[in-house]
Amino acid sequence: MLIMETDRLILKIPTYDDFDELYSVHANPETNIFNPGWEKPSKEEFMGTLNTIIDHHKKYGFGYYSLVDKVDNRVFGLCGLRFTTIEDKKYLNLYYRIDPSKTRNGFVKEAARKIIDTITCELNNEYQVVALTLDKNIPSRKTAESLGLKYNKDFDDVDGKGNVYYFN
Repeated sequence: MLIMETDRLILKIPTYDDFDELYSVHANPETNIFNPGWEKPSKEEFMGTLNTIIDHHKKYGFGYYSLVDKVDNRVFGLCGLRFTTIEDKKYLNLYYRIDPSKTRNGFVKEAARKIIDTITCELNNEYQVVALTLDKNIPSRKTAESLGLKYNKDFDDVDGKGNVYYFN
């Protein structure tokens, strides 16, 4: 799937043309407040991340999408699903990270809803969607809940102290 749209957004496969905008978001300490052990990535390190994102799309036909605001036609973050394994079971991991100037406008929920509905349908609802966050990351937890994902306390601290999981 190359491009999806919502009322306000274009969701497209990330390209190297998106590098500067995506690096700006991922290298911003404000967007990593709840990212334990976070260190600002070098441009070379983030290029490796972008390569991994692009490779997931090539391999599976979906992944994380660059978010483009139709008003200003600029990339301002990523949102999407990619495969992850938790306790030997395969899931679709929901990820979102956007420019702080675009938060609290419903963009993540709008993008995630479109992506989840489209990708899970294409995969015949074979995999559950999971959102991993930290217990103290209230904004991320509220986003997961607003998407209908449910907290499962049985997964607390799996793969790291303070981790909590939400499932659809």
